[in-house]
Amino acid sequence: MLKNFTSNFLLSPIDLEKIHSALYFLHIEELKNICEEFNLDLKGNKVAFINRIFIFLKEGKKIKSIEIPPASKAAKNQEYPFSADTLILHGNYKNDYATRDFLKSLIGNHFHYTAYGIDWIKKRWEEGNPPTYLEFANYWQKEFENRKKNGLILISHKNLKRIILRPIVKCYLMHGKKNMTRQKSSSMTY
Repeated sequence: MLKNFTSNFLLSPIDLEKIHSALYFLHIEELKNICEEFNLDLKGNKVAFINRIFIFLKEGKKIKSIEIPPASKAAKNQEYPFSADTLILHGNYKNDYATRDFLKSLIGNHFHYTAYGIDWIKKRWEEGNPPTYLEFANYWQKEFENRKKNGLILISHKNLKRIILRPIVKCYLMHGKKNMTRQKSSSMTY
């Protein structure tokens, strides 16, 4: 197993959360480039790339693409109106203004898209158990309160890229790649 990349660079859980949030503001081509540099799987969508990069930075593990089961996929040419009981299905859900406005009506004006919210929905899809909008609203509010109570402070997305993610990737490219190469020549397994 690769040695934990983050332990080599002393990233705190809060730094990891900031990096995870910052990844969502990168373009898909930037994410693919990072995956290439880390020799990670290049299949999937933006969320898949983000999860692969984050898990690699956090745990040093390389994960493969995961298929979404049919129970979590939207049927083609079918309408899914916004209601508390409507399932959030892969292929139909969008992080757009209409969805945000609907979620604000369930949660409140403090709602905003978050990495932890997207990850939770994706996890439910992968399990074949897509959530309803109400289940998501309840989860999001509870998680928001927990993070607020524990002092996880959000910084603007504009600064996340500049101050968190790019220096980490640059550091890896300058130093980590050599360290990873040395580890490969020993008896490490991936």
